Amino acid sequence: MVELSNLYTYAFLETPEGALELPVDIRDRTTLVSHGGVSALVEPNVCIESLQSDDQQLIQAVLSHDRIICELFGLTTVLPLRFGTAFSSEESIIVHLKSEAETYLKKLHQLKGKAEYFLKLIPQIFEEPTPSTQAKGRQYFLAKKQQYQAQQNFQIAQTQEQENLIN
Repeated sequence: MVELSNLYTYAFLETPEGALELPVDIRDRTTLVSHGGVSALVEPNVCIESLQSDDQQLIQAVLSHDRIICELFGLTTVLPLRFGTAFSSEESIIVHLKSEAETYLKKLHQLKGKAEYFLKLIPQIFEEPTPSTQAKGRQYFLAKKQQYQAQQNFQIAQTQEQENLIN
């Protein structure tokens, strides 16, 4: 067991059976601390307090945290941790994993094979047909009524598509 102190922790994941290409992190290389089938992706020697003293470094650290979790999501199922989560030592992570390994494994198995997507719905604009300038009187009002009905049908169909997508 390598002695690591002040371990910045990104996420918990099921201990991989083979080699896992770990992402490059804020300052150094990430490593896994494992116990009971669960691993914590950690980076040694990251002091959050020192990052908070420089806004530019803090922004870069937050972006790195997000990037690393996204990269890890591409490799395996993970339970991401909030920015700034750290353990004082490898032993403290192992103690935590001893008490929570079963819970984390259960959550990881529930999430396995699932994904999260962000969908942006953009409403389509109804293209009104050009009104006939030749229509007069009753024909004009009939054309307007048909145009209004077509617009209503378009809006109903669009709302139905949205509901179907959400369901």
